[in-house]
Amino acid sequence: MQGGRLRDRQYSMEHRPLFLIAGKERTVKEKYRIWAGPILLAGGIILIAAGIMRGEPATVLTKAAVICMECIGIG
Repeated sequence: MQGGRLRDRQYSMEHRPLFLIAGKERTVKEKYRIWAGPILLAGGIILIAAGIMRGEPATVLTKAAVICMECIGIG
């Protein structure tokens, strides 16, 4: 029975409100969930911009054309 009480206590401590974000009390998990999307979006935009600056779209287009020609038997 004691294991059940310990589990309940851990659950209640883990989910108690700790942060005030946008006027609402949030738990630690909610805090990270709120920021995960914008951080991943910013990272994706940065990586796309880096690829464009390196000239990757031209490389991808060239490889796609070669593969397409090989599929239809011309290349």
